[in-house]
Amino acid sequence: MSKMTNQAEIRFYKIRRLLRKLKIADYYDASQYLEVAVLMLMKNKSLKILQDVYPTVAERFGKNSAVVRGNIEMLIWYMWDTEGREEYFKIFNKRKTLLPPDDLQFLRMLTEYLSREE
Repeated sequence: MSKMTNQAEIRFYKIRRLLRKLKIADYYDASQYLEVAVLMLMKNKSLKILQDVYPTVAERFGKNSAVVRGNIEMLIWYMWDTEGREEYFKIFNKRKTLLPPDDLQFLRMLTEYLSREE
């Protein structure tokens, strides 16, 4: 197994572990979209989410970008409506707000948090 494969597997494990802490179950399609999107952003932080990441994720899963984005947004709201919201405040050291982050902010926060752990 190559070093690159090991690094990708470790990143994938860390992403999945963080999503579970946020009460985002891995059986949702959108959790898979999040995993792939964050992996892409960790490899190349200069990617544009709407122009580069969502179309690539959509192609990989046979969907369109709007479906991918909508499912991720729905998953963020699900997290927000469960105990995942409190975990979000703890993990990202954010002040309590009424509304969740949007999908673009959430993806960037996940990526930055996981990149600091490396």
